[in-house]
Amino acid sequence: MRAPPARPATTTGGRSRWWLLTPLLAAFMLAAPALALRTGLTPVAGTPAAPALSLTSLDGRLTRLEDLRGKVVVVNFWATWCAPCREEMPTLQKTWQDLRGPDFELLAINVGEEEAVVREFLAAFEAELEFPILLDPGSQTVADWKLKGLPVTVVIDKHGRAVYEAVGGRDMASQEIIEILRALMGE
Repeated sequence: MRAPPARPATTTGGRSRWWLLTPLLAAFMLAAPALALRTGLTPVAGTPAAPALSLTSLDGRLTRLEDLRGKVVVVNFWATWCAPCREEMPTLQKTWQDLRGPDFELLAINVGEEEAVVREFLAAFEAELEFPILLDPGSQTVADWKLKGLPVTVVIDKHGRAVYEAVGGRDMASQEIIEILRALMGE
């Protein structure tokens, strides 16, 4: 005669213990959206001069980084297919609204996509994005800036030096990041 099968460790008297995990699972599910976009920026070692940048915006204007000397410039590299990039967009808009002025510029560089794809994405996007969208369909800027993924954000100080960076999605409107940007603007 065979012995009855052993009960799994997850049962007590025939009842499952999954409910013991319910508070933990609920906490994780509530926190998950907040965990998607991180806060904080990483200082760039040695604060090197930012690489050259000369791209055309969706409205046809040529934007050159060297022409923005004297401003703090947030340069964000993104693509329409990149989920963290899409999540980050509303926080970039909030930062633009909060800091827009003579000492601040925000440039969102679409990497590797044609203008029609970018326009279609923006037309279907929930929030209106007012900051400049630059196009880099050949991804030359990615090579020049030695980027290894998307999204990437680089903060350029008033002297044209790369002082902070973020690899991966960020809440660019977080209090921590806004304070860093305001401090740079005040220098």
